[in-house]
Amino acid sequence: MRRFKQKWIVDEMNFDSLMDILTCLVGIILLIIVITVIGARGINIKMFLPITKAPSNEKKRVLCICENEHLKLLDEEKSINILFNSKMETTYDNIPRIVKMANSKNYSDKYFKYSLDFTTFKKNGNYARDFILIVEKKNVNGDSISDLDRQSSSFQRTLKQFDPAKIWIAFSVDYKSTKVFKKAREICKNKNFATGWDPGSIEFPIKELIYSNYDYEIFTPKPKFSNKQ
Repeated sequence: MRRFKQKWIVDEMNFDSLMDILTCLVGIILLIIVITVIGARGINIKMFLPITKAPSNEKKRVLCICENEHLKLLDEEKSINILFNSKMETTYDNIPRIVKMANSKNYSDKYFKYSLDFTTFKKNGNYARDFILIVEKKNVNGDSISDLDRQSSSFQRTLKQFDPAKIWIAFSVDYKSTKVFKKAREICKNKNFATGWDPGSIEFPIKELIYSNYDYEIFTPKPKFSNKQ
């Protein structure tokens, strides 16, 4: 008696096309991942960093910019308090005079120049916006990783002026500067400073809104202005 081999439909299916499709999909996914990683290494951040949240609302943030294997400290709040060192009330009519007085100081530190700018507009009333402008000085390098161990380095000397109970250090780190960042963060932790960090590099000049009397601009940061330098 002859036996007939049962033929299943699956035996006649050809999976070559399906395998080609899956191979192409995997290749495309890998290509997307590679492009994303390469692109992330060159991020330029135009808005004021860092995104990292403060460890405490009571502490003031000082930014440490780690770029091109060097680091620079940027104390934005200090510059605002110095520039706004005026007994005049911050009102729509006084803003032009306050800005003029601030810019007459030509205030700068080792790495950055600071100034104020303002705009006015009318929308069912008179409104003004104040901005701080921060410009990076050219051909002035920050501390390198070999500088950080020295007590005479700019980074170490500046940290001595800060109180860890009142200050936290926010690092902005580009892909070339991970080593100097790790070293600086270690120093900060040994001195009991809270730290945070974000990847990327900051694009100068920085122009940041620091005051507005327009009620709907609820996002506007309201720094505590002080007459003390």
